[in-house]
Amino acid sequence: MKSDLTDLPETYRFLGKLFGREERGEELASYTQKTLDLAKEITDKIPEDKKIRVYYAEEQDGLHTDPSGSSHSQLIDLCGGINVADCDITPGYGRTAVSIEQVMKWNPELIICSVDNGFADSSSYNTIMNDGKWSVIPAVKNGLVFETPMQPQNWFDRPPSVNTIIGIKWVHSILYPEYVDYDMKEETKEFYKLFYHVELSDKDVENITKNALRK
Repeated sequence: MKSDLTDLPETYRFLGKLFGREERGEELASYTQKTLDLAKEITDKIPEDKKIRVYYAEEQDGLHTDPSGSSHSQLIDLCGGINVADCDITPGYGRTAVSIEQVMKWNPELIICSVDNGFADSSSYNTIMNDGKWSVIPAVKNGLVFETPMQPQNWFDRPPSVNTIIGIKWVHSILYPEYVDYDMKEETKEFYKLFYHVELSDKDVENITKNALRK
């Protein structure tokens, strides 16, 4: 089976046939394909000079990352962001170590902080928001630092999961709010109902998306 996001609709249809649940497989495949098609449509509309420079911060110190072309940062590429990390792709688990001086030089306009495998203490969000070394970076000065939602799995990466589908809408909403009209609270409720058969309350959504949405 393939793991690339663009292959997910095919995967759902295959699994639907395999388990005799073609209708359910098609339901999930259709939602996923529509999400991917809309993402491409949105990304194609964004002029080159309007594209946002993004740094993907991993580990507690925020000084590990994955550059463009890595499977770990593919949502940035898919959603039309410019991944600022000018470093080699580390095979397998990824996470290339960088210095704060490199991040300063890359000058990102927006930072996405990874929460690794659901462990909240793995996030660099508090470090980046409170450590003075980061304060000169435009993303920090302008409050454009976001933490990946992580329930029941990460919406962005680690581990790769079905939640990357709603992650596409989330990344577009924080990068280009002027190009999308998503109500991420309602999108989150719809996604969890469809994929997990769970009816989320407003409080549930608030907890899931803490530090993840634009104010």
